[in-house]
Amino acid sequence: MSCLKHLSARWIVLLVLFGGAALAISPAHAEAEVKVCTQAELEARILEARENEGDGVVTFNCDGVIQLTNTIFLRHSPETGTNGAGWGNSITLDGTGHGISISGVAETGATNAVRLFLVDSGVTLILTNISFFNGAATNGAAIYLATNSSLIAVSCTFSNNIVNGSNGLTGASARTDTVNGKGGSGKSGTASAAGSGGAIYNLGDAWFSHCAFLTNGVFAGNGGSGGHGGNGTVSGGDGGNGGRGGAALGGAIYNQGRLYTTNCSFYGNYALGGIGGAGGTAGSGIFPGLAGHGAAGGGAAGGAIYNHPKSSATNINTTFAVNVTDSGDSADGGSDRGRGKTGAGGPHASGGAIANFGTNALLNCTFFSNGANGGDGGSGSDGSVTGGRGGAGGSAWGGNLFNGK
Repeated sequence: MSCLKHLSARWIVLLVLFGGAALAISPAHAEAEVKVCTQAELEARILEARENEGDGVVTFNCDGVIQLTNTIFLRHSPETGTNGAGWGNSITLDGTGHGISISGVAETGATNAVRLFLVDSGVTLILTNISFFNGAATNGAAIYLATNSSLIAVSCTFSNNIVNGSNGLTGASARTDTVNGKGGSGKSGTASAAGSGGAIYNLGDAWFSHCAFLTNGVFAGNGGSGGHGGNGTVSGGDGGNGGRGGAALGGAIYNQGRLYTTNCSFYGNYALGGIGGAGGTAGSGIFPGLAGHGAAGGGAAGGAIYNHPKSSATNINTTFAVNVTDSGDSADGGSDRGRGKTGAGGPHASGGAIANFGTNALLNCTFFSNGANGGDGGSGSDGSVTGGRGGAGGSAWGGNLFNGK
């Protein structure tokens, strides 16, 4: 970890800016004003503020929740507006003086849950006094920041934005009605994808002042189960092996760029690794087949913040409380001829609040009741001579802070 004295000049300038009345982003005038709290109105006013040499500022003259049914994509635009002037690539959404929330669809069983904002490369998004909740995606459920994009958020709240990593695919099972001498083997399941950045997925520059991150989370995908072995008149087919569970990284923020927080709070955010896929069952016959091997679960890192290698994070006067990483469990071992194999070990968990693999600076920060829990190991596989040992449980490193640099 670096000391404050090693901060770049750019960060020092930001310190001064953020320390002065929380950046006080209050425009002297506004190009566009949202008068009805709907997505169509918000998108129309963003467009109005950007084109015709507008200053890119959108204010609000309504109170309520703007529910999004599709992601607002702030696209970098070299195009020209109606008067031939280029569109602006700096967008400010200023909710000062009004109760403005921007939400995804949260109804049970909803099929159109969406990420709230996608910020294109070359675009700067400035947010003040707005809440963002119920975003849903496979990474960055509230805001996804592309490479070379920027975000400045002041006095904003990010809550209950959830990432669900994609599950692995189940392996195909062999036919079970075969009359052949030997039954076919099931196919192996595939590994699941990682889930990253419950609220924010940052590949650019992200700066937060006086913001709250509450109960955002990452559920990594579970590994696909192995297909079942087919039955045979003489010997049964083997079951396919399970796929590995996905890793969960950054319950609130996944940072692969530059991150800066001051006077912020992270409460109750979580990163939960995926469960390893089970092996497929063995086919029956005079000589039964072998059950497929279960796979390892996915690890978890950074219940609040995950800082990627070669990335930098600076946190000042920020509180981290009751954030957690919990790795997924590994599946049981299946079966073998002769001596059974040792079951897959449980995956490790690191950084209940922060998992740092890059450069991380902390000043006057508070850590309280954060935790990390490794996953359970899988049982050893059965064997015709001796059974295999069970896999060891995963380690847990850094209940508050893990520094892996």
